[in-house]
Amino acid sequence: MGTTYSAKFVARSLTADQFWNLQLAIDEWLKGVDAAMSTYKADSELSRFNKHDSTEPFPVTQGVLKVFLLAQQVSEASDGAFDITVGPLVNSWGFGPEGEPETMPDERRLDELRRHVGFTNIAIDSASSSLVKRDPLVVADLSAIAKGYAVDGLADLLVARDFTDFLVEVGGELRSSGEKPDRMPWVVGVEAPLPGARILYATMELRGEAVATSGDYRNFWDADGDRYSHIIDPRTGRPLPYVGAAVTVIHERAALADAWATAMTVLGPVEGAALAERLDLGVIFVQQSESGITETRTRALRDRRLESVR
Repeated sequence: MGTTYSAKFVARSLTADQFWNLQLAIDEWLKGVDAAMSTYKADSELSRFNKHDSTEPFPVTQGVLKVFLLAQQVSEASDGAFDITVGPLVNSWGFGPEGEPETMPDERRLDELRRHVGFTNIAIDSASSSLVKRDPLVVADLSAIAKGYAVDGLADLLVARDFTDFLVEVGGELRSSGEKPDRMPWVVGVEAPLPGARILYATMELRGEAVATSGDYRNFWDADGDRYSHIIDPRTGRPLPYVGAAVTVIHERAALADAWATAMTVLGPVEGAALAERLDLGVIFVQQSESGITETRTRALRDRRLESVR
């Protein structure tokens, strides 16, 4: 996935063999997710599905099926603000495996690509564990949900080994359970939307929850005086205009926190906050403004204390 991971856990007793067996199990799990869902590996399950230019069913493993089902759930609830079929647009704007393009796509090219974008272009058959392309040219990109799914798998792996106090993380997406060794809650940071560095805006205690953050400041490039964010709005086919925004989502499951963080970034603090209130999602919008950094918090997190570090 081109990133790092960490797993912190409280062990009352643990032999060296048990520790290394756990390390091997964690590595095996993460390598398996990468092998299944990478857009950079030509032989990954996802890459083979993307090359499958047919409307015949494509069998997939249970993990990939589960991620597609979760992605579909968020796509439907967000009315398409989250959409894993933006793969061709991601590549066209230079944020995929092909790297930065020589020229930006014009309106004609965008219109052509948008014809093959839409989560309804993929049918999911849970009974046969297969995916069906209604449009044979549709291409999926799981980058905005796969890390969260990997985090959930790490949590399940630790729970299966009777660990109840842990904080696991993959590429900045986290999930907690229980407490630290000093019986204090796990504490995570809420990022400030400042490009070039990861700077804390505040810290927050977790209550056995998952956290994911998305923003337009993490991955971007400049061309001809314009700044292009890596987050593509599936509805327009264009990268989000840079405004300096970070969105943090709290959820029971990291995969859904991950997907919703992207959806809320696309929707923005007005439309996104309104939807989050209707769905009772815990979301924090942090954005640069002329007066400094502003914060919008949904009802589900209004009683949550944030410790400012600024």
